[in-house]
Amino acid sequence: IVKKGQPNYVIVIPSLTLGGAEHQAVQYARALLRKGMARPILVGLGRDGLLTTRLDDLDIAYTNFNARPFFGANRFKKALTVLRFAFFLRSLQPDTIIGFTYWPNLLCGLAWRMSGAKRFFWNQRSVDSTIAMTTWEKLVMQLGPNYMSNGLAGMNFIEERHKLPKGSVALIPNAVNLPVLQHKKEESRDGANAVNLLMTANFYPEKDHATLLRALRLYLDREDALSVHLHLVGGAPGHSPNLINAKAMTFDLRLDNHVTFHGKVSDMTPILTGVHIGILSTRSEGVSNAILEYMAYGLPVLATDIIANREALGPAQAEWLFPVEDAERLADMLAAIIAHPDRVAIGKANRNYVERRHALAIFEQCLHEALSTEQH
Repeated sequence: IVKKGQPNYVIVIPSLTLGGAEHQAVQYARALLRKGMARPILVGLGRDGLLTTRLDDLDIAYTNFNARPFFGANRFKKALTVLRFAFFLRSLQPDTIIGFTYWPNLLCGLAWRMSGAKRFFWNQRSVDSTIAMTTWEKLVMQLGPNYMSNGLAGMNFIEERHKLPKGSVALIPNAVNLPVLQHKKEESRDGANAVNLLMTANFYPEKDHATLLRALRLYLDREDALSVHLHLVGGAPGHSPNLINAKAMTFDLRLDNHVTFHGKVSDMTPILTGVHIGILSTRSEGVSNAILEYMAYGLPVLATDIIANREALGPAQAEWLFPVEDAERLADMLAAIIAHPDRVAIGKANRNYVERRHALAIFEQCLHEALSTEQH
């Protein structure tokens, strides 16, 4: 997949499956192609998945590396995996390497000097406060990476964690494709039409689907004027039991007729154009692609009150944030937003906000400036 001509920018992601970080990695690759800056190559550290089909359609090069021996292994096997990865990267003749999420950042940070790359960007996507600082990460710090982040929370976190001077982390906002919106018919207040809710998130423990399901049950026990239906989009990476647990909980809470599990969805447009409210009940988050996508489609959003979600929604929407794991408060907010007389105006304000901060042109300009700046 290596060709002569433009420099190769290697973008390393957790796996070639559909997910928030992977989606943004594709945006990076497409921006590089549009700007004619370089030839992007995506590298997954796990199994192939639905992302490969999209990459084929976009004519973006990709490959895979088995990094499994690095996880949970002894120091010798970890070091051997780093060496293997360095020679693997070297075969791609990288000019620049960009990591996405903690483990790709760590592996790239350890291997990039041996790969022949001119520079590496540690790309901070979230606040990983639960991950302990290791000798390996301290070594990465000594090897002189460059830094970027998709939000202020991640930027501040990595500046403090890696003891960086203020202003040394390039801020690259998540890119959002802004659809052309058509007028959405308002549902009636007499129960003739359903209010459709949506949560887009893979079934990781931190996404906390359980709180949302409990809140929906509480809401339905109080209100019966409207038919409410929850659409859940996302898979169970690594055969996680969380999806099975969520389905079992749906049955136990008598929500079978009110919840649809869509699994992984490659084209969200039909679902997003048919729902009325976006929800994210996550315990922790980077800058959420799901929230930005809800906003791009002109939806009001309910989300947990964590730093990243406050940043994504903006100060004007702070009243629609609820405490983590608080099903009672979420049920109250569901009742409030469903009965709100001007819900469409809230959605329009969200659309305007995301358009000002996350349009493709803004993202591409920030990325271009970060990659064009002479650094390490």
